[in-house]
Amino acid sequence: MPMKKSVPAGPLRCWLPALLAGWVTMVFVSSALIVLRGVPNAMTRAGVGRPGLIAATLRVADEMAPAAKLMLVVLFAALLWFGERWRRPDRTRHAPPSWPAYAVNIVLGIAAMVLTLALVPADFSRGFGIGLTGARFDPAVLPLYFLSTALAAVAYTVSLSRCRARRLRGVATGEAP
Repeated sequence: MPMKKSVPAGPLRCWLPALLAGWVTMVFVSSALIVLRGVPNAMTRAGVGRPGLIAATLRVADEMAPAAKLMLVVLFAALLWFGERWRRPDRTRHAPPSWPAYAVNIVLGIAAMVLTLALVPADFSRGFGIGLTGARFDPAVLPLYFLSTALAAVAYTVSLSRCRARRLRGVATGEAP
């Protein structure tokens, strides 16, 4: 008699890739928006010849200080994790997200961005916030950060939902997820 397979242990199997998708979206979309907006900074103009959008985006993302990137992902992860626990009881955890789930994640993502902008020391914020423009909450880049964070929260939510759906389909069909 074949044994029934259950959902494998390890809730991080879907959460970590979803978090990575959100964080990468946040860093690279904000970098692309900064380049497209033409934020005056030497790193967007540096290089040989005329750099394209992709090269300039990669340069801006690479210039972002590791401390800022780490603080951003830690706050993003913490707020989304608490939001997930608060929003969904265990019985509906694997249900597809509804529009409130997206809205809550977007608000939590923007809160993570605001906290990062407020808390990262100026000496450790090269290429981000105060280290990019000289102002902690510069109105020229704040909407760009918020837009990239909203897209990152959507990327996180979609990625998490798809992974959980694949895992449940795999369990239902007897395949290893």
